[in-house]
Amino acid sequence: MPPATDRLILHFTDVANVPKIIAAGGIHPDNVMSLNSAGFTECASVEIKGARRTKPVPVAPYGYVGDYVPFYYAPRSPMMSAISHGRVPGYTSSRNLVYLVSSIVRVDAAGLAWACCDGNARTGITRFFNTWVDLEAKIDWPLMKDQYWSDTPQDGDRKRRRMAEFLVHEFFPFSLVFAVVTHSQKVLDMIKTALPQGVETAVRPGYYI
Repeated sequence: MPPATDRLILHFTDVANVPKIIAAGGIHPDNVMSLNSAGFTECASVEIKGARRTKPVPVAPYGYVGDYVPFYYAPRSPMMSAISHGRVPGYTSSRNLVYLVSSIVRVDAAGLAWACCDGNARTGITRFFNTWVDLEAKIDWPLMKDQYWSDTPQDGDRKRRRMAEFLVHEFFPFSLVFAVVTHSQKVLDMIKTALPQGVETAVRPGYYI
């Protein structure tokens, strides 16, 4: 059964990685990149990546979180905030990040294996799913539309839920990316000539923290 509602999915990476991803035909998961990542700029916490490499995914196609290419459902993620506020050692320039934008309908049409979770994949209370019905019912879609996602006295779980992920198993073809979003024209100009014909571009400072 195809998804009843299409949803955008966003993967971010350093601008220097984009031409290399295009040359490779797509995005490899961290458990592959950890063995062969020469020349790629790392933009996530080493500790978090290490934990994801051994965090089991309890639904088909199983494996570990590190076996999947991760996507968020909204910009301005808690990870983006951590980078912007200097909480990711070795990487503090969120404005050099590029969003690669696709959608769940494209994933379904390509027949890719996937799973999803309703919050931070590392958190014990986070639940994993692998059906379109569960994805639509279990993700906090109203929260994905909010500009701010901090926990509140009334709801201490907002940050975890904002970190819900769509996880594509083993490899994500760049042909499924229909748009890229950058913080500035300067960053976009660094990759524009490398982008395949037909990929849309946008400069959206509001996507960044």
